[in-house]
Amino acid sequence: MNKKRSNYIYQLVGIVKEKRKIYRKNGRKGFKIVVNLPNQPEINWILVYQDKIINQQIWKDLEEINFIGKKYLFNCQNHFGNYHLKNWQELNNHG
Repeated sequence: MNKKRSNYIYQLVGIVKEKRKIYRKNGRKGFKIVVNLPNQPEINWILVYQDKIINQQIWKDLEEINFIGKKYLFNCQNHFGNYHLKNWQELNNHG
C-alpha cells in the first residue's frame, strides 16, 4: 500500500459534544468540534474547514448548531496528527 497517511480516509464513530470557532493566522476560518469517540479515546476533536468538506450542508449545520449530541460516522484525513473532516453521516442510536 503506497498511500500517504494524509490521503487515507479514517472512519470514526462518535458523538459531537460541542463546537468552537477557530481562526488561522492566514485568515482561514473553521471549527474545532469536540467529540466523544468510544473506540478512539485518544482523539478528542476534529477540525473542519469549509474548503475541505465534501458536503457543504455540514458547514450550514455547524453554523446553525444542528448536530450537538448526535451520533455520526466521521470521514476524516490526518494532517500532521490532526484529523480534518471530509464528510459525515448521521447514525441512528443503534449504530
